[in-house]
Amino acid sequence: MACTSLTNDEAPLKPRGFALSPRGAPVALAENRGEIDSAALTARRIAERAAQGRRAEPARIGLLWSSPEGRALLSAPGALALGAPPAICPARTAAAGGPDPGGAVAAALSACFDDLAAAGAPAECGCVAAVVRGPEGGALLLPEEALAYAPGVSGWVKAPALGLDLHLPSREAPGPGGARLLQFDGGTGLRIFAELRPDGVARAELHRRGAAPILLSGRHRPEGLRRGRFADRLRLTDPEGREMLLLSGYEPVEYALRRKDLLNW
Repeated sequence: MACTSLTNDEAPLKPRGFALSPRGAPVALAENRGEIDSAALTARRIAERAAQGRRAEPARIGLLWSSPEGRALLSAPGALALGAPPAICPARTAAAGGPDPGGAVAAALSACFDDLAAAGAPAECGCVAAVVRGPEGGALLLPEEALAYAPGVSGWVKAPALGLDLHLPSREAPGPGGARLLQFDGGTGLRIFAELRPDGVARAELHRRGAAPILLSGRHRPEGLRRGRFADRLRLTDPEGREMLLLSGYEPVEYALRRKDLLNW
């Protein structure tokens, strides 16, 4: 894989503010694929009510301003859906849309269920419409606090054969063909660039100051969302058979409580 720095600092196109979800509004939740049309209708009604109320600047909504899917939505009409409940349902999916916001929501929810199936998510996982944007404006379909996004989260590197046992920050950016890119960089002269493909295949490059890059390949497994970021586990090996485990999105308390389980999947 090509080494890519994840600066992700480009400002997306900025539409006018997004209408806030009205207080007490229902949730556009589909518990299964058969409820997608009903959830899309609910989303349309929420958006219509929201249009008459207060608005928020996109930069104030973390999931919109900083996530790869949110930034895509700022550039063109569409909708964004999340796995529900997010802690165990790994999906954060955007779909393009046209003049009908309900159609965009239905497409995003359908894609969300596709992602849940690909990830082997629990059977109780559903999908909820989070944001919709039409040609003339957008609306939040969930309360602001449900649309948080952490640009940097905790990353953990375990590779005894390579002499690594580290806690590093992890950032993400969109990759080719629907892949996600992760960068682990603690400013210590060590950097890891990982590519997580939708089919579960993962590849990584390990860079250490003064040494040739090491290429690794293997599998990854997303578990759910934490503050808008995927909780990811990667198990990789290099050409010499040395194993490296990467975790991203698990904060220190959860990691401490679940360490044995997280490192032995």
